[in-house]
Amino acid sequence: MTRKIINIVVFIVAVVAGVLAIAYASKFDDDKIEQYKAVCTLQEDADGQKVLDEFAKAKVETLDTFMSRTQQVYNTLDDSLRAEKKSADDFYNYVNVLKTTATEDFDGFKAGYPDNVKSLLTFDKDGKYVKEFQALKDKDELEKYLLSTLNTEYSDCRQHYLRGEEKCGALKTFLKTTEGVAGINDVNEKGKQLKSQQEDVLSFQSMSNKLLNPSFYIIYILFGFTFLALIAFALLNIVSNFKTSYKVLLAILALVVVAVICFLIARPEVNNEVFMKLQISPETGKLIEAGTYLCYVVFFVAILTIIFCPVIARIRGNRSIDAAGKGKTK
Repeated sequence: MTRKIINIVVFIVAVVAGVLAIAYASKFDDDKIEQYKAVCTLQEDADGQKVLDEFAKAKVETLDTFMSRTQQVYNTLDDSLRAEKKSADDFYNYVNVLKTTATEDFDGFKAGYPDNVKSLLTFDKDGKYVKEFQALKDKDELEKYLLSTLNTEYSDCRQHYLRGEEKCGALKTFLKTTEGVAGINDVNEKGKQLKSQQEDVLSFQSMSNKLLNPSFYIIYILFGFTFLALIAFALLNIVSNFKTSYKVLLAILALVVVAVICFLIARPEVNNEVFMKLQISPETGKLIEAGTYLCYVVFFVAILTIIFCPVIARIRGNRSIDAAGKGKTK
């Protein structure tokens, strides 16, 4: 009965996921996917939303003015990002220098600090990081400082840059699409294409707010319900068949031990682009990396089980046959 209920729950989740996938597919036009991504990115930011609002009000007569003003916004953002990238790269190199050189010869490194890293301290405008390093007494304090402060602050710095880069790319895509409309010579055709693009932008914003976000909530609820149901049914089965469930309990204990080991050895990279684009902190990144290691271990064990279980069963079967044959002989 328990297995049937679990199968029903999993089937319902699969059906809902399929329906949502069909709904997304029906709403998307492959030719406009880049424009859709650009609009979704721009509306996450106040300045980007302002550009979209101005475009919604643009007319054929004012389109060139809108394009000129938006181009200036893009140029300013692009120039700012170039300077910010230099600071972020220097920050990253500074952290790596502290990780390698300072931990190997802390006293020698500190004696020559900050002269030996002066070229990397362009990001330290007010001398904050110089003061923080000079207050450290030994390697242990440096390692704690790296983990608790520098990694987190570099991650925040890099995330800010990557968000700006993503916004700059979205603005460039939006400008490129709009330039196609602005370049049309026929006034009537230009008006039609402008109105069509404005409708697309409005549709993309509505799609993101009214379709995508509620769908995520539905998926979260279904996933949570399925997870809780599996845990509840597993516990119920263990309690009702406790004498025969010790192997399951041992397997769970082994999994917990492996999970702890994976967490202890996890060391996420400071410059992990995926984590930073998703605004994932180093602490959360450590959990994700530990979970990845755990998946590798479970997958490897599953493969070994698939390979060796039939072999072990065959050996046991042959032993049983031999034992039975010897019994008949006696």
